[in-house]
Amino acid sequence: MDKKQLFQKQLLQSKIDENLKALSILQISYDELKLQSEINTITTIPNKNTLSTISTISTISTIPQLLEDKLFLEKQKINIKQAIQTITFNISTLDQDLKQLPDKTKVKLNIETTIYNDELERIENNKIECINTNIENINKSILDKTELLKDIDLLKQNIKSQNDVIHTIQITCHSSRKDIIENLKNKKKQKNELNTNITNCNTTINNITDKINEVYTTIETLSHFKKLLVDANYNMDNNMDNNMANNMAITLNDYYQLFNIDNTISLNDKISTIDILINNNKNQIILFTNKLNKTELINNIIIKEYTDTYNKSNTNKIITYKDKFKIEQKKLKELETILEAKLNKYNNYETLVTDKINNELKEKINYLELDKNKAIERLNIIMIRINKDFECNKKIIKNKIANNKLEIQKLEEEMNTLNNNIKLLIINIEKETKINNDITILDNKIKKHKEIIIQSEKDLNTLV
Repeated sequence: MDKKQLFQKQLLQSKIDENLKALSILQISYDELKLQSEINTITTIPNKNTLSTISTISTISTIPQLLEDKLFLEKQKINIKQAIQTITFNISTLDQDLKQLPDKTKVKLNIETTIYNDELERIENNKIECINTNIENINKSILDKTELLKDIDLLKQNIKSQNDVIHTIQITCHSSRKDIIENLKNKKKQKNELNTNITNCNTTINNITDKINEVYTTIETLSHFKKLLVDANYNMDNNMDNNMANNMAITLNDYYQLFNIDNTISLNDKISTIDILINNNKNQIILFTNKLNKTELINNIIIKEYTDTYNKSNTNKIITYKDKFKIEQKKLKELETILEAKLNKYNNYETLVTDKINNELKEKINYLELDKNKAIERLNIIMIRINKDFECNKKIIKNKIANNKLEIQKLEEEMNTLNNNIKLLIINIEKETKINNDITILDNKIKKHKEIIIQSEKDLNTLV
């Protein structure tokens, strides 16, 4: 083998050795990068089941897997942002509710105050009406006292006349055929007069009784009217069907027309007007009752007088002047009894009539004062309840705001964790991308050195 071939062989061998050495170094670097690519230490992987993140766990991760994990975390980030926006809107709404709560509470308090003032106005109006009615009754009692005095004077005159009759009987104390015949003639006339007087008395009493019953009916109708008004105001919208509501409206309209009440005034004014009508009718009943009692008393006396006269004149016994004396004496006694009763009433009029009227006024005023106290008590209770509701609602809203803020804080912490994990994934993706690029470069260099070695070995074999 000549020197030239030997030199070429040495050159090829040296080239092979150099490339093998470089190849060995490149292979070590390649293996290290490969190992670093396959084993990613301390990476961040999202837990897709709990939508949270688990940090610092070791796992094998490729670029597609890292990109998928990054996309998953970014979706979680969007969801958290939306949740924060929703909770922020809820906090804003709750803040608005909290600001409006005092005004709403004030409106409720004003409504209750208005109801209270209306109730006080009704009570005061009723007081005025009671006082006016009392004045009317007192004035009427004064007139009645005057009439009572006239009745007393009339009775005194009748008693005087009756005494004159008795005196005449005593003077004329003798029998007369003419009187007997006259008595017989008057017998039938007395019977007719008796029947006529009984009929007239009963008719008068029946007329007064009918009037009393009519007034009672009117009071019942007014009470029913009042009840319908209250039911219509508080129950019609909730507890009645359309048919019942329409029937009630028609009935109320009939009552408005019947009692000439303006249906456009307030409920309290309507009830006050009805109460006035009821009181007026009650007073009318008292007047009619007094008239009935008075009429019955007088009628009983008149009927008894005619009955006794007829019964005595209808006997077979001839009425003597002695019998007449007894009859007229009895009439006198009855007139004196009536006079005594009327004098007793007149002399004690203040106690029997005036004081009774004033006591009725006191009872009504006391009842209205009780209503006033109840209205004040009701207002205080409702005010306390409204203020308690205000404090309770304010506390509830503040607690909701605080809980929402805590939820936002928790979501923001989770957002920070997601951002950190996304940053870690981006760093790992960049590292993995760089490693892959370096591996590709080393792989090309290794291939090049291998090709050189293979070619050099082929050239070396050709020299042997």
